[in-house]
This record gives sequence, C-alpha cells and structure tokens, in this order.
Amino acid sequence: MKNWVGFLLKHYRLKLNFSQSGVCKGICTVSYLSKIENGTAQPSEEVIEQLFKALGIKSCWNKAVLKQGEKLLTAYFDQVFHNEDTSESSEAIRACLKEAEINPLYLAFKLFEIQEAQLQLNVEAMKEQLNQLQPFIGFMDEKMLFVYELLVGKAFNEEAESAYLKADQLNPCSISKLKIASLYYEKGQFQKALQYCKKAYDLAAYEGNISVMSEVSIIEGGCYCNLYQFDLMIQTYERCLNLNRDNSHLRSDIKYNIGATYLEIGRYEKAYEYLIEAEPGRLDPLSKFLTYHKLSLVLYYLNRHSESLDYIEKAEAVLNEDQIQDHCEDIYAKMIQVVRMMSEGKMNEEYLKLLEEVYEDCGKRIIFGFQQFHGHMLIDAYKANRRYKEALQLAMQMQEMLMNL
Repeated sequence: MKNWVGFLLKHYRLKLNFSQSGVCKGICTVSYLSKIENGTAQPSEEVIEQLFKALGIKSCWNKAVLKQGEKLLTAYFDQVFHNEDTSESSEAIRACLKEAEINPLYLAFKLFEIQEAQLQLNVEAMKEQLNQLQPFIGFMDEKMLFVYELLVGKAFNEEAESAYLKADQLNPCSISKLKIASLYYEKGQFQKALQYCKKAYDLAAYEGNISVMSEVSIIEGGCYCNLYQFDLMIQTYERCLNLNRDNSHLRSDIKYNIGATYLEIGRYEKAYEYLIEAEPGRLDPLSKFLTYHKLSLVLYYLNRHSESLDYIEKAEAVLNEDQIQDHCEDIYAKMIQVVRMMSEGKMNEEYLKLLEEVYEDCGKRIIFGFQQFHGHMLIDAYKANRRYKEALQLAMQMQEMLMNL
C-alpha cells in the first residue's frame, strides 16, 4: 500500500468534516488511523476500504480490475504522445474504474482526467484539477511527474518553460523537446527553437514517432519562415508532406503555412493555390478563422473583392459564434476589421490606428510571426499615407527584432 493513500484519506476526511474517531469507529484505533494518515503505517487493503466506506467513498482494490486499468492508462498516454485517437481508450478507462473513486491508480487517473480536459481545450478545468493535484506531487513516480509537468506547461503560460524543462530532465525524449521547441517558437526565439527541433526530430525518428517528426517539421518550417529563409522553409514543409501522405488534416495545416508565407512575400496566386487547398481540412474554429482571414487578404490583393468580402463574413461569423476561446478573440476581431476596412476602401487614419493596435497586441499576446505579418502591412500603410519616416522606423525596428532572435 503506497503511503499516499493515507494522505488522501486525511484529505477527504478533513474535506468532509469528519473527526478521526468518527471515521475509524469499529475499524481501528484513533492512534492507528493517525499513523495511516501520516504514512508510518501500512494497513491492509480491507482496512483502507472500510475507512473510505466510512467516509461514503467507494474504493477498489481488485487486482484484475486494477491490472486492466493500468494497461488502459498506459495505452491511452501512448496514443496521446503519438497524436492518435483516444476516444475508445478514454471510454474503456472510465468503464473500468467508474465504480471506485479511490484506488491505487488514483493519481494516474487524475492525470488522465486533466489530459482529457486539455484535449477538450478546457484550460480552466485543467488549472483547477492541477491545483487540486499539487499536494500529491511528492507521491508521484517519474512517469507521472513527466506527464504532470507537461500538463502544467500547457495550462499555465507563465510556468511553461520551467515545466517543460523539468519534464525534459525527467524524460529527455522527443515529446519534451517538441514542447520546448514549440514554446520558444511561440516566444519568437527561433534559433533556440531550431536547436530543440533538431533534437526532437532525431529522437522521434529513433523512437519511430512520425507524429512528433511531423509537428517538429511544422515548427521548424515556421522558424525558417520568420527568419526569411524561405527555401529551407519549403524544403522542411515538403518533408512533412511526404511524411503524411494520408493525413489530410495535417497536410491542410502545412499547406496553410506555405500559403500564408507566399501571401507575406507578395506571391498572391501561389498563396491562393495553397490556401484554397488547405481550407477544407482546417476544421477547428481558430484554424477556420485564420484560413478565412488569409484568403480574404489574398483575394483583396488579387482584386477579387466580392470573394474577399465572402471570406471576411465567414471569418466574422466564426468570431460571432464565440467558437474561439484562447483569450485573444479581441485581437482576431481587429485583424478581420482591418481587412474589411481595406475592402471598403477606408484606409484612413482610423485604419492606421487599428493596424497599429493589431501590431502592438500581436507582439504582446500572440506569437512573433503574427506581429511581423502585420508589421509589413503597417509599413505599406504608412507609405501609402506618405508617412515615410514612420515606415522606415518600423522597418528598422522589425529588422532589429529579427537580428536579436
């Protein structure tokens, strides 16, 4: 019996406002219960089961059930790390352990529930459950701690770097290095991101984890894009397309990235070709919005204004339906409003002010690439309004930022 069970018993006893004597009556002495709660006694499974029953909590110590539960949990996290469908495993785990709130797999099951919240993009639930699990950190083994730190990194932005580095120390594998690479990419630290991309890709190739190889390639391509190394970007994305000949969703994401790059460098026909191919596979709300946003811009630059307006309205509809929940919805609304004002020919002082806000907001709250993208639009707008000094200052600022990456 692991000593965390006694800690958990005390946790629930205090939570439910039971005295020690009220719980252990007819089961064991108060002094023995104290030893159980302090982890200095190793009671039988029968005693533990009776103590939890006294609290009105079901527990399970059936070895066959627990063996099956452990097998299912291991398979589940393996699927998560290979980006495979977990729906059947999730249902099987809940069916296996539904009868008992407390069992020897308690901590692993709690990590499973938090992982499920992540897959459902429920960050608030993740934070709440991670905070509840914090007192049990000292009772976790290295495998549990690895998963715990990965989840902390996903839920708490301010702790992400520390958490991912801790996870990498516990288990220096492709998954941990992928998380670190992704974090540095989001921070705009592209050289650091590229270092971890190489490590993650090599490890993933050794592990046979094509999912990680693909995700790393997308990040690597994004780094090259932001560093204006477009030939390397295309090579990296082509490698990723070859890795995923049957993964239509991922191929759509890659084509979106290529299309967005062609848009940024002014090759609008090529941008449209990739973005329109990407559109059907971009299914989640944020991906839909960003694809519609880019297509509305491309079509505007191609002087296909009625089609551009159609995509502006599609992007606005996604926002109006409150489908995006990443706390940046206000910036996305400004981004599409910029395109609407362009489409309506309202490229005036109000337009400039809005574009300046988008540029600043992207720098503070969204990844570096979004800021660079709108920075180029702002430079063009300054020039169109004969504000050449501000255009030059912004260009120099962006170049300096790029040099410091």
